[in-house]
Amino acid sequence: MKDKPTIGNVTAGMMVALALVVDGLQFILTLTVLLLPLSLLLTFLAAAGFGVWFFLLGAYSGKGAEKRVLTSLVSTIAEFVPVVNAFPAVTLGVVINIALSRVKDLEKKVGVNPKARARSLAQARLAGMKASRARRADSAREQREDTEAQKHTPASKEHETA
Repeated sequence: MKDKPTIGNVTAGMMVALALVVDGLQFILTLTVLLLPLSLLLTFLAAAGFGVWFFLLGAYSGKGAEKRVLTSLVSTIAEFVPVVNAFPAVTLGVVINIALSRVKDLEKKVGVNPKARARSLAQARLAGMKASRARRADSAREQREDTEAQKHTPASKEHETA
């Protein structure tokens, strides 16, 4: 059961479909100024519903949970702004939260922290660059020493007789 994702494909599909319905209703309610309070009520219910749904699925726990909670909070606040709520912020928030949850599941499955892996790769690359630089410096030093040694060696006998 460790391979089971936090949010399955069917659940993710249902969440996105419901978010699209909510955003569609909010768009229609925003067009009619008289129904704007109903739009705000729908925003509150959608935020609470999706928040509970994500919480029950365990998407708001573990590493990176603050990113997922912040995403939900930002999309909810965007939906409370009267003209901005015509845009699909709920759907965008749900899709981003599902994606972040999938990334968390993938990191857990692989067992590798991508930042730590990138750091170790960078350190290995840096060590290789330092070794290469040291080899070039050694080679240049040996060439200088050979040149100096050739200057100080006695000339051949042919040059001495001439």
